[in-house]
Amino acid sequence: MTSAVAQIPPPAPAAIPAPITPADLLAATLEVAYLRPVLESLPADRKSALDVGAHRGDFTEALTRLGYRVLAVEPQDYMADRFARRHEARIAAGDVHLARCAASDHPGEADLVIGSASTVSTLEPQWTSVAFPEEFRSPRRVRVPVRTLADLAAEHHFTRAGFAKVDVEGHELQALRGLFGPGIAPPAVVMFEAFCLFPEQAADCLALLHGKGYDRFDIIIRIGLDPIAGERFEGPQLPAAWHALGERIFYANIIGYHQSVAAGTRMPDPVQFVRDYRQGLVGARTPVPAVPPLPVGKKNEATRVAWLERTLAAIPPGSRILDAGAGEQQFRKFCSHLQYVSQDFAQYNGTGDSAGLHSPGWDASRVDIVCDITKIPESDGSFEAVMCTEVLEHVPDPLAALRELARLVRPGGHLILTAPFCSLTHMAPYHYATGFSRYFYREHLGRLGFDILDLEENGNFFEFLAQETRRLRGIANRYADGTLTEAESAAIGTVLGALERFSRADHGSSELLHFGCHVLAQKSSKPAEAA
Repeated sequence: MTSAVAQIPPPAPAAIPAPITPADLLAATLEVAYLRPVLESLPADRKSALDVGAHRGDFTEALTRLGYRVLAVEPQDYMADRFARRHEARIAAGDVHLARCAASDHPGEADLVIGSASTVSTLEPQWTSVAFPEEFRSPRRVRVPVRTLADLAAEHHFTRAGFAKVDVEGHELQALRGLFGPGIAPPAVVMFEAFCLFPEQAADCLALLHGKGYDRFDIIIRIGLDPIAGERFEGPQLPAAWHALGERIFYANIIGYHQSVAAGTRMPDPVQFVRDYRQGLVGARTPVPAVPPLPVGKKNEATRVAWLERTLAAIPPGSRILDAGAGEQQFRKFCSHLQYVSQDFAQYNGTGDSAGLHSPGWDASRVDIVCDITKIPESDGSFEAVMCTEVLEHVPDPLAALRELARLVRPGGHLILTAPFCSLTHMAPYHYATGFSRYFYREHLGRLGFDILDLEENGNFFEFLAQETRRLRGIANRYADGTLTEAESAAIGTVLGALERFSRADHGSSELLHFGCHVLAQKSSKPAEAA
C-alpha cells in the first residue's frame, strides 16, 4: 500500500452519543448500532451511504437516523415497492434514492430467483439450494436490470459515500467488484455478508477489498438473530473466529476499514460489543415472538429464549433471582425488574479441549459468584427464584446441582430450568450428559418438594432431524474431508421440505425426540425427600 493516501481527519472531541434505542437493534440493523462510533466520526462530505440489497428498508432507516443520505439498491419489485412506500417522504426530499436494479460487476440483465415468501431473492442459483433450500423449492424467476455500483453512485451523485453495505444473497463478490470505478472514492467503511458454507467467496471478497486499500477488518458472526462472536483482523485471510465454529451454521458480516480512515477515528470493539450484547448492555432487544417464524430445524434456540423471556417476565418485580451457571449472562437482559445475581464455575474458556462444538470468545469473568454449582455460598431460601439454563449437562453430578438449587429457593419460590433432551458434544471436556427427559424432572423435582407448573418439550422428532440435517455439510467437511455435490445439496432441500411438512402436522412425536425441556417449578412448604 502506498502512503500517499488522503487521510480522513480524526474527529474533534464530541459529546457522548445518545443511548442506542430499541429501533437501532432490529435484527437487520444491529451492525449500524455497532458501527455508530465510526459512522458518526466521518466528516460531513462522507455522510452518504449505499444500501445494496435494501430489502424493506430497515438499514436505510437506521442510517438516515444518523444523518446519512442513502442510495438504496433493490431489484425485486415487491420489496422495492414496500421500500418506496416506507420512505416516500425521504425520497421526495432527496435524502433517499432508490435504484430498482441488481448490483454486479457489469451492466445488463439477469435472472433474479425469488423464494416462495417473496422476501428472499438472489442472482445465484447455487446459493438457493444451499442457504435456503426449503425457501426455493418452487422459485420464481424474473428478468431484472443489472448495474455496477460505481455507475449508480455517479448517476445519483454518491461519489464520496462514507459507507457501503452489500447483502445480496451470494452475489457479494460481483457487487463489490462493481463498487470501484473512475471518479468514485472508495467508501471509508464497507460491510458485506458472508455465509459459512461459502468460505471461498468470503475470502475472495476480503482479498478484493484488501487490494483496494482496506487494511483493517471486523467480523460479527451470527447464529440466528444473535451475534455470538466478533474479532478484529488485518486480512485478507478469514479470521480465527470463522474457523473456530467448526460445523455450526452461521452468517457473518465482515466490515472493512479503508486506509484513509485516520488512526484517531473512534472505532468500535467487536469482541466487547458481542459480550455487551449477550449481557443485555448494548440496549433493549426486539422481543422474540412466542412462536418464532423460522424454517424447520432452526427454532431450537429462539423458542427457548422466547419461553425464558415470558417466564422471567412473570416473576414479581423486586424478587431476588440467581442465574446458576450463568456464563456470559445471556438472560440478564430479561431480569431488569429483578435483583439479579449470577454464578458460574468460570473455567470454560470458549475452546475447551477442542472436541465437538465450542463458543469462541466465551467470557464468564463478570459473574458475581465464582464457585462449584453444588456449593454456592448463599443461605437456605435466599432467592425467590433460581434459573439454570442449558447447564445440567455440563455438571458431573446433576442431581447434586438440583439439590443445591432447591436449597436456595424459598418456599413458594420458583425454579426455572432448561436443558437438552439430546445434544451433540459441546463445551468439552465439560460435557457429562447428552440430555434429560421429562421423567427426570418429574421424578427428582417431586422428591425435592417442587410442584411442576409448566413442562414444555421444545420441538419434535422432525424439527430435531432437520436441525441435524442442516449440520451435514459442516460435519462432513470437518470429519470426513468431504463436500456435498450439487445433487446432494438439492436432496437435502427435498428432505428439509418433507420435515417441514411433517412438523407442521405433528401431533406428539416429541415423546420420541425433541430439543429439550423447559421447566417451571414451585417449591412447596412440605418437607423434601432425598433426591
